[in-house]
Amino acid sequence: MQHSMRGRFAQTVVSLVRHGLGVALIDRFSVAEVYMPGIVRRPLKEASCIRSYVVKKQGRVLSSFAEYAITQFRKELVLAATEPLSS
Repeated sequence: MQHSMRGRFAQTVVSLVRHGLGVALIDRFSVAEVYMPGIVRRPLKEASCIRSYVVKKQGRVLSSFAEYAITQFRKELVLAATEPLSS
């Protein structure tokens, strides 16, 4: 028998894996925690692409904090794309 599912929250999916209920395909930010007993992280062999979007209300000006957060998030994405995933 084979089952598949989608999880809304990464923590839920990681918990299911930790309890031996299967494997998960999940983004590296959701498993970035160094100490994860019972979990082994493996990078995909194939290249992958995830598109990310910033969503805001049309006509609204973003706060300086929001602009800063977007800039920092972009930097993190670039860094994540260039550094290898450690297990």
